[in-house]
Amino acid sequence: AINKVKKKYPDLKTAVIVTDLPNEMGLSTGRKGFLKKMETLLGNQSLELLRKMDGFILLTHPMKEALKIKDKSVEIIEGLILSNVELPSAPEPAKKYFLYSGTLEKELGVIEMLNAFTQMPEYDLWICGHGTITDQVKEYANRYSNIRFWGFVPQKEALAMQAGATALLNPRQPDGLFTRYSFPSKTLEYMRSGKPVLCCKLEGIPKDYDPYLNYMNEGAEGIIAAVRNLMLLSDAERKNMGEKSRAYVVEHKNPSVQCRKLLDLLRNM
Repeated sequence: AINKVKKKYPDLKTAVIVTDLPNEMGLSTGRKGFLKKMETLLGNQSLELLRKMDGFILLTHPMKEALKIKDKSVEIIEGLILSNVELPSAPEPAKKYFLYSGTLEKELGVIEMLNAFTQMPEYDLWICGHGTITDQVKEYANRYSNIRFWGFVPQKEALAMQAGATALLNPRQPDGLFTRYSFPSKTLEYMRSGKPVLCCKLEGIPKDYDPYLNYMNEGAEGIIAAVRNLMLLSDAERKNMGEKSRAYVVEHKNPSVQCRKLLDLLRNM
């Protein structure tokens, strides 16, 4: 269809927003056998179709390499965050806690995070979300008093939990190709909360985020070290860290700024 349109309208320029890459470049679906073969076939067809476009909005820089689009118009827009959302205030909790809110999948480092907090009984870990390892998360919560599992909660409640947390965790490890071609969208929401964010350095995270994120090493030991180092800071230092992070995303990752990049690309194609 694209070839027919371009033949009829040779001066027409086409652009596409690519949020995910197929096959082994994405988060594994777990399909096997015939379904896996069909998935791979459809994924390859999608890649061929994408390469016929003239302009691309991509989530990460490595996507450009994977799509083999060296001479095409490209803009990186990893995400955007609404700045006018009213964030709830939360009372000081009786015990400091770290929060993870999101999908519960083994590939996202959730088990490593759980194992880390089994070795830090002095700090609570709160988890809300759902996924294929929900039952394992429940088992940890039943066994360890400092791990609390809230299940799937409404957005307003999740924001309130973020507001009361000492810091927010994203344990996704830099393993697998998909970490090159995806941007963890919860990073923006976490940063908007005004709380320190602990995460691993992934290839899909642009360099301009580096001054505002607290990068940790892989595995449970890396999480333990990052948590304990953060807790060496004073409350005021942690508050200042979170406020700088929030100010950055509100100013530079809001819809007006990010959509302007899209419009500039379309105008210059």
